[in-house]
Amino acid sequence: MNETSLSQKVQTHFKKQYKFCGFILKTSNRFITGIPDLIGHINGRFFAIELKRNALEKPKPLQIWFLTQILKTGAAADVCYSLEQCQEFFLKLYSYNWNKKDSEIILDKLSKYHKIELTKARY
Repeated sequence: MNETSLSQKVQTHFKKQYKFCGFILKTSNRFITGIPDLIGHINGRFFAIELKRNALEKPKPLQIWFLTQILKTGAAADVCYSLEQCQEFFLKLYSYNWNKKDSEIILDKLSKYHKIELTKARY
């Protein structure tokens, strides 16, 4: 599945399941790199998702830096490879189960993608 069709499926699912408690927006600026593919909120919690076609496709250093900055604010962020991963992510936010430990797990995962010091990533 390509990234565009994954994005459409994720947005459709979100709008059906969470239309009364949040919003989702596809960011589409091909001239600014690093911006997550989807942003929004559920129950007042901001989130950002970087979509990838498969597990072999890794986020770029600038994407990692951007997601890291979002996580540091207390918002939720992740890299997702499937609709199912996005559904789990949304459910965790919807049920108010996202916490600092979740952010730390994602930060650890992001740091392993490119083995760079995230604070030194440049844009």
